Amino acid sequence: MYELTQRWRSALALILLLVVITLFYQVIVRPLWGISRENSARIGLLHEQIGRSRGMSASLPLLEQKLAALMQNSDLGNFILEGESGTLAAAELQNRIRLVTESYDADLISTRIHPFLKEGAFQRVTVNVSLRVTSDVLQKILYDLESGLPFVIIDNVLIQAPQPELRNNQANGGGLLIVQLDLSGFAKPASMDL
Repeated sequence: MYELTQRWRSALALILLLVVITLFYQVIVRPLWGISRENSARIGLLHEQIGRSRGMSASLPLLEQKLAALMQNSDLGNFILEGESGTLAAAELQNRIRLVTESYDADLISTRIHPFLKEGAFQRVTVNVSLRVTSDVLQKILYDLESGLPFVIIDNVLIQAPQPELRNNQANGGGLLIVQLDLSGFAKPASMDL
């Protein structure tokens, strides 16, 4: 067999040692170093988030005081329906739609009150309205309803065009659209004192 000289043995041992050190660095040290850097970056982000959360929680009592002051001092009369109960608020909505449709000579077919819904501190009052109008008058009615006070929400608008055989028949209201919509407003519950 071929015998290695002392120099070759030393050189091979040194090369083997370098391979082991390189493998140790690549397999263990380098990944751990990368994980450590990632964790340091995450810790920095978490410290920033904690600082922001502490700042927000410190300002919460002041914001709650301001909200309470606004609720006590604000005049919600311009924004909510005046009725003392849901039924009276619904009657107010029905009266409002009646007055607006009469002012434009529109044909109010029917109104129907939906069940009242509680939304936050208020009660949502919705009236379903059916009317017969031209497209120009419909635009004016919708504008008057949405721009007036107290604020109302117009929802679920369904517009039906007249039947083809009725379009030219003026005696049957030819050319008029049949419109159904929900008109909603907010009322304070009877137990609420604003």
